Amino acid sequence: MDPERSVKPHSRHTTIRVLDWLILAAALVTLIVRFTGGFYAEPWGLRVSMRRFERPLLVAAALILLRRWLDRETGFLGIPGSRYRAVLLATVRLDTDSLTGVPIPSRIHAAAGAIALLVVGLGMYWVQLSHMEWVPDLGDPLFSMWRMGWIARQLSGDPRPFFDANIFYPTPLTLTFSDSMLLPSLLAAPFL
Repeated sequence: MDPERSVKPHSRHTTIRVLDWLILAAALVTLIVRFTGGFYAEPWGLRVSMRRFERPLLVAAALILLRRWLDRETGFLGIPGSRYRAVLLATVRLDTDSLTGVPIPSRIHAAAGAIALLVVGLGMYWVQLSHMEWVPDLGDPLFSMWRMGWIARQLSGDPRPFFDANIFYPTPLTLTFSDSMLLPSLLAAPFL
């Protein structure tokens, strides 16, 4: 038996295992930077900073592509791919109604769907949710806030001059010059 052939599979297996752990580390750094805003340090005069989550995410994606190019058969972290498929099929399988044959989603599926929507929503609106005091544009958002505040103020006081907003005083009915946003303002009034 050739000694080089017996060493190659072991070194390839070790390389794949190291790549798996590096992918996990890059994914963890991505999450940490994304949710904490990153870090900055200068140990021994060497500047180390990570402010944007896209860089470790790109490193993780590149490592995944490299791992897939080197070995497609070995499962992630040595777990066979058939186990992943079995778990996926077990969670996706739906019970069917005996009369109609229509699939009935379980509570697990409903909870998984709700969690997935929550994660997608947090991902899409992360910047806005993390900086609720910011106004991205000094035009329409401020005007909309003023309209909602005016309606909330008029609901708590004298409602007679409801549409006589103070924006173009003394012109009457100035709230009607634009969309008055009555329904959103009524919904937001208790919170204001």
